[in-house]
Amino acid sequence: MKYCYLVILILGSCLLISCKKYSPLDKALIFAEENRTELEKVLEYYSLNKSDSLKYKAACYLIENMPYHFTYGGAEVDFYLQEIETLLNTSKDKSESLQIINKLNDDLINGKEQIYKMMDARIITSEFLISHIDASFKTREYPWAKDVNFEDFCQYVLPYRLSNEPLQNWIPFYTEHVKHIADSLYLKSTSIKDFVGRLVSHFSPPHILRRHRKGKFVIELRPTAYMNLEFGSCKELFFWTAYTFKALGLPVAWDYTPNWANRSLGHEWASMIIEGKYYPFLFLDKCKFGEHISVNPYEKPSKIYRHSYSLQNESLVCQDIQGDILPIFNSPFIKDISDMYVDQYSDSCANTILELDYPELVTNKILYLMVFDNTKWVPVGWGIKNNKAVSLEKIRRNCCYIVSNYEEKEFKPVSKPFYIDSGNQVIKINPLINELRTIQLKRKYPYFMSHRADSNIYKVIGGKFEVANKMDFSDAVELLAVKEIKIMGYQVMELDSPLNRRYFRYISAPNGYVFMSEIIIYDDKNSEIPGTIIGTTGSFNKEDGDMSTVFDKNPFTFFNAPFHSNCWVGLDFGGQKKVKKFAFLPVNDDNHINLGEEYELFYFDREWITLGKKVGNNTFFLEYNNVPSNALLLLRNHTKGEQERIFTYENGNQKWW
Repeated sequence: MKYCYLVILILGSCLLISCKKYSPLDKALIFAEENRTELEKVLEYYSLNKSDSLKYKAACYLIENMPYHFTYGGAEVDFYLQEIETLLNTSKDKSESLQIINKLNDDLINGKEQIYKMMDARIITSEFLISHIDASFKTREYPWAKDVNFEDFCQYVLPYRLSNEPLQNWIPFYTEHVKHIADSLYLKSTSIKDFVGRLVSHFSPPHILRRHRKGKFVIELRPTAYMNLEFGSCKELFFWTAYTFKALGLPVAWDYTPNWANRSLGHEWASMIIEGKYYPFLFLDKCKFGEHISVNPYEKPSKIYRHSYSLQNESLVCQDIQGDILPIFNSPFIKDISDMYVDQYSDSCANTILELDYPELVTNKILYLMVFDNTKWVPVGWGIKNNKAVSLEKIRRNCCYIVSNYEEKEFKPVSKPFYIDSGNQVIKINPLINELRTIQLKRKYPYFMSHRADSNIYKVIGGKFEVANKMDFSDAVELLAVKEIKIMGYQVMELDSPLNRRYFRYISAPNGYVFMSEIIIYDDKNSEIPGTIIGTTGSFNKEDGDMSTVFDKNPFTFFNAPFHSNCWVGLDFGGQKKVKKFAFLPVNDDNHINLGEEYELFYFDREWITLGKKVGNNTFFLEYNNVPSNALLLLRNHTKGEQERIFTYENGNQKWW
């Protein structure tokens, strides 16, 4: 509730003097208390010369919004920041560094009682603010920044902070490191977009060896620390990207989705404003500039927000509504911009008034929009209760949501799962208990990469399976030429009648490097046929899997052959065996149905209700009877794995949400 309390405190302070009409600037100066004179020095400094009129407006913009900004103080914070920066400037083993960071995080959390907030308006000096404003305006002289309008400059270049990081005069530092690079690349560029794309490429592999690894920091670091950062999330990567481009006078916005609509986790990225259009990107991108989001069309953002320096009156914190405000919405600086990304996705946004299915459970005016993150429902948006309905804005079409009431740290669904179709109709996913059916399930999680023609799973297309009685396969009979892969998982081929043969093999597709994970061969009694592994010896690299991996019962290992074509792998049964069926598994994600692993199916009706457990067999699918029609389903693997995803069953197939 830090921002909620802060906004109430600031607004409350203003109400005490509301007998007179004060401007936002006056209110900020009053809030500054004893530090007011420092802020007034800045205003006076830029009011002396007419040539500084824009700088005066910029100073007003910063000061007017300053009361809501703060950083953290305390000896624990100083120690944490110093230790992190020391670590970033030393060479240590990756795992050792992460252990140190985690230990520092824990220590800071345990000492949080000693940490306090320092409000910018009450601590910032005139010297700091004047220095920053002058440095920001210096960037307007760069040739690539001459067309940035003043409004975009104020919003996306001028602010001295991104979040709650310590105050630091960071522009000179980044200018020293990147200005000469920008000068060189600008001379080679044909447009601003081309120029920015070249900059992004320069700070991305293979031009630098830095790799962005998973990590977590409890608080924001000093701005200059991000130049040396080797551990962090997409948020830290954004900070590095943003400081760099802002120091060059280029407007960068901070956009994010709190959670993807069709998978776990969220994401944060930069958006460059060029001629009124936004181009999403981050340093270390491997895609073309501006395609950071659209390059992965299978990832659907549930909502997209923008974090700004200025107060956003439409933010939840700024609404005069009673109810618990969740931490992810507890900021006055966030704005819902989901509708601004319609050109990035085929599914645009819609507004709706959703009729609540359980209005009797509503206790708050604020209701939360939620999506499923693979394990639980998580909040991504909010709406205002209106009688027995809730008003929802900028909802992405064809994504599955629920609406929940939040009270005493507990979410209670007050709607059925629903989605808005392409015709703007609200479709409820309501299980029909009296309409039961039988379904067959082949996976517990969607295969997101299936749209890519060069994906490893397709390297088996063009390969073929053979049996023979001669070791040189001169009498081979072709069982199957692989023409398509319909689903990631085991592909099962059953022969019309058994063939008595001693040898079995798979021959790689042209340029396929074999890339086979598992092969299982069955006789006419549905028993697995054992044998001695035969085939091409060696592997592409020493650390790659050889032909033995095809029969090791490990779906994550696979044969990466030493040559791109004409390699093969198979079995010598030691004598003739009746081959009736075989199953093969290309390179995969192990979210298919596996032999001997225990699964449990659930359907959602205000809570997850079990439909029973089953163990995978050599059909490589699970069959469930008495499943409610029109139900939202979830298949869980109790043996191993974490990835699970909600789905409905339509026209004999799993439709993932």
